[in-house]
Amino acid sequence: DGLGIIARSGDVERLASRAMDGAGGLYFVPALVGLGAPHWDPYARGVIVGIERGTTAAHVARATIESMAFQTLDVVEAMERDAGVKLRGLRVDGGAVVNNDLLQFQADLLGKTVARPKVNETTALGAAYLAGLATGVWKGLSEITENWALDREFRSSMTPRARSQRVAGWRKAVERSRSWVDPPAYEAGLRPLSAHPPNTAGTSTSSAAGPPACPHSSTSRSTGSFPGPAPRS
Repeated sequence: DGLGIIARSGDVERLASRAMDGAGGLYFVPALVGLGAPHWDPYARGVIVGIERGTTAAHVARATIESMAFQTLDVVEAMERDAGVKLRGLRVDGGAVVNNDLLQFQADLLGKTVARPKVNETTALGAAYLAGLATGVWKGLSEITENWALDREFRSSMTPRARSQRVAGWRKAVERSRSWVDPPAYEAGLRPLSAHPPNTAGTSTSSAAGPPACPHSSTSRSTGSFPGPAPRS
């Protein structure tokens, strides 16, 4: 946390809970290294919009949590359009799913049930399952499927009108973040005011800056636009 608002990631949920009015109209678009799927804009940069006199650190924390749910909504909608299949529900995993407020907001935005398993570190569990299949601990995938156990379900409680208003605000915020860095200047190695200060260590600014990450590169996909671990379907 470069802003010094929190000492560790686990403090975010506690801080966000102090915002009794939710994010208070605040939106945070964490395009810190550009926007990933489905926008693919390497020239976008992070923005916080909707700041008012009453905005507090708790509102910023809440907006940060909500940004993960908004980004998941963007990807889910893109998947539904491309596949021609409507999502019936979302099973999530990863470190962020311990945050109940995040999963409730995710269910509200999707208008669908979000299910959290008892074992939320599915990546590690999957590696163990593969090892078990190779060594004969389990006979097949059906046996593994039966091991999945539900911890808690989150059901949407947001009205369609409220959902539409929140999503519309997010879309506006995303548009504000797009094309923030001028492509020709960035590719020439020139730093805009919003970027890092010039290199003074003897290396040319051009070589230090380098070209922007290709939106289809592995680096862009892995860093993406998430501030931290996010729910995975």
